[in-house]
Amino acid sequence: MTLWTENLDFEPVDASALVEFARCPRAWFIHYRLRKVPPTPSVALSFGSALHEALADIGCGRTPDLQAIAGKWGLDKVQDRRDSLMLKEAIESYKQEYETYTLDTGLPAVECSFALPLTDDIVWCGRIDRIVRLPNGALAVQDYKTSSIDSSLFWNEFEVSIAQTGYLWAASQALGEDITTFVITAFITRTTNPQSRWVSRLFIREPTMFEEWKQFVTQTVRSFPKAEPEEVLTNGRFANLTSCYAHKFGACAYAGICRIPPSARMYLVTQTLADDTFSPLKK
Repeated sequence: MTLWTENLDFEPVDASALVEFARCPRAWFIHYRLRKVPPTPSVALSFGSALHEALADIGCGRTPDLQAIAGKWGLDKVQDRRDSLMLKEAIESYKQEYETYTLDTGLPAVECSFALPLTDDIVWCGRIDRIVRLPNGALAVQDYKTSSIDSSLFWNEFEVSIAQTGYLWAASQALGEDITTFVITAFITRTTNPQSRWVSRLFIREPTMFEEWKQFVTQTVRSFPKAEPEEVLTNGRFANLTSCYAHKFGACAYAGICRIPPSARMYLVTQTLADDTFSPLKK
């Protein structure tokens, strides 16, 4: 449910858009301006989406229909460890061990969409997995993740994550109190142990970091290119070719576009990619 939505005079911006723009302006343009995505999502993305849907059901007091959820996200057909059986394993172990925080915030605290004015010309939006109350009585943001390995590289990223800082800022604005703690609860899909497992860690964001976060968001959004599609797809100044295969999750989803001659790229974008209908403001 939506915490609070302004009448939007500007297109809302979320953390995913900023991360993609920082990685490659051309990829950002295809995804967030042209609203195009690969026709088939990655297995990792599908598994994460299915897991979030099941956890949202649990948070709302419903019993998730895991067979239906797995079918919706194609996990019943994948040749990968992240399949319908792993989804069932993840939910069963979560219910046994990891439903540790309460939801007595007095608000719709599961899948909380928000769109809030950050500046006069920037609206910050997103969707918070949960707002929870910790054992000490403090409110916190809880975010669910999946990761193939439980490593310092995975956890250290949250120390500076603009998404988590943005969730804390939004929750604080919407609820009228300072919220500086977030909890990452992650399902590790591949370990040295026989079974995958859940791991949870708590992070505290220093209040002084919010101003730096706001400056970064503002500067980045105001540098978004306003060029025409043909220019972005053919002009090298919009492409960061060093990041095509350097991302920790594998190749850029649009790397194939940069591998072909510039004159053919618009056709490939319009004819082979799918329309992106996702929005954090949708249910």
